[in-house]
Amino acid sequence: MVFVKENLDWGSGEEFLGPRHFARLRKIISLLPKEKTIFLDGAVGLGILSEKLKKKGFLPVGIDLDFGAAKHSKDKGIFTLQGNLEALPFKDDVFPLIISSETLEHLKDHKKAVNEFYRVAKDSGNLIISVPINERFWSYWDEWAGHKKRFSPKNIDDDFKPFKIEKKVYFGFPFVFLYDLIFLKKFIKKRGEGKLGRKRKKIFVFLKKIFHFPLIILFSINIPLKNYSPLFLALLKK
Repeated sequence: MVFVKENLDWGSGEEFLGPRHFARLRKIISLLPKEKTIFLDGAVGLGILSEKLKKKGFLPVGIDLDFGAAKHSKDKGIFTLQGNLEALPFKDDVFPLIISSETLEHLKDHKKAVNEFYRVAKDSGNLIISVPINERFWSYWDEWAGHKKRFSPKNIDDDFKPFKIEKKVYFGFPFVFLYDLIFLKKFIKKRGEGKLGRKRKKIFVFLKKIFHFPLIILFSINIPLKNYSPLFLALLKK
């Protein structure tokens, strides 16, 4: 099945700025080391995470293959480069912290990026990742988003070697899972097929504003069942 992507402003869609996105960012922030340090944000995207952490005293360096993303982030005052995660333009042993949120699933060979992260990470440096998990949840939404894969709970330790996993977080069950299943995937399908009228979009925007923060709180309630969670986060160590 083929879906037609709309010409949206970069990152303006609800899948970028919806409550599930911000709930995930909150979980990433909970995995951060206490020490305020320089870190690599790859890929930086809209720069939302870097912007939040910059306010907390961290020093972000952003990188993104997408020119629009890199420019958007740079315009927000974040030092950002346009570049490839599979061939990072940095020397060895530079970053004490690297964060890669919802990016590795877009790569044909994510191991190249992981190896590059390992190369530029300092000794005992940290890597924080978040990726979609469980192949059986694969849907048109993954295709729409440009995903190459969903990660498997069975292979998760090997997927991020040579880093060692310090902490695993299976995230999103039951409420993110239900939100995706009942609402978000259907909404994106209709929009992609051009079946979503202007009136319905306005209703969605209105409801999104009302329920945004309550949903973020609801999504923070988590039962870590690895075979039913749509998202996986981890803190890893070099």
